[in-house]
Amino acid sequence: MNKGEKFLHFLANEKVDDYLPFQPILTHFAARLNGNTYSEFASDHKVLVKSNIKAMNEFDLDWVELISDPYRETSVFGAKIEFMPEGVPKCLNPIVKTIDNVHALQSPDVYKASRTLDRIKGVELYQKLLKGTVPVFGWIEGPLAEACDLVGVGDMLMMNPDFSNFLMDRCMVTAKAFASAQIDAGCDVIGIGDAICSQIDVDTYETFVKERHQELVQYIQSLGAKVKMHICVDTPLKNLKVMRQISQDEF
Repeated sequence: MNKGEKFLHFLANEKVDDYLPFQPILTHFAARLNGNTYSEFASDHKVLVKSNIKAMNEFDLDWVELISDPYRETSVFGAKIEFMPEGVPKCLNPIVKTIDNVHALQSPDVYKASRTLDRIKGVELYQKLLKGTVPVFGWIEGPLAEACDLVGVGDMLMMNPDFSNFLMDRCMVTAKAFASAQIDAGCDVIGIGDAICSQIDVDTYETFVKERHQELVQYIQSLGAKVKMHICVDTPLKNLKVMRQISQDEF
């Protein structure tokens, strides 16, 4: 039984020996293991794929991923990204400062923008090399995370409700398009990164983000893929209870 089959049995609550999926997020470590820099890993899907496959084989990991940094969608909107030789890529300047900037945002084509296309090509290369025997996890940014990438964390968390809602709705359009493209290319699971939700209270989460998370999960599932969410790190207990409820209801 290959890794993909074991994973599907696990999701169906069907016991397979003592199988428990193991997959730490490896980025810089995988790059160095393969003899590459973080910059090469984040900017070239061929390096990312080969680095993760090497780490998978070396440590008997249970799936492979396409995560590298949070700025792929941000760059699609027009932000300038600087690649750091041995660090996570950096967004040089937030491109959204006013509601007029939000109105001016174009709905980008994820197949034409270089950084989103690079991830899509990464899915295709995984499938070519692994031939469907290993689960492939794609990634998108959650609506609050992407809004923060476009505005800046501090400013976004202080924005008025109309601004916040409008910007996150624009982010949702691109998140769905990017998820769909990765699924079409062969992703089995789409990860949604929205860890900034650990920094807001439960009422704010329920008011602004919860329904958008549910919408994204339902959309991805409607395309035939599974969902992995990264939305809470050191989250207060009350928030964690709400997020667990979403997991039970929607995943």
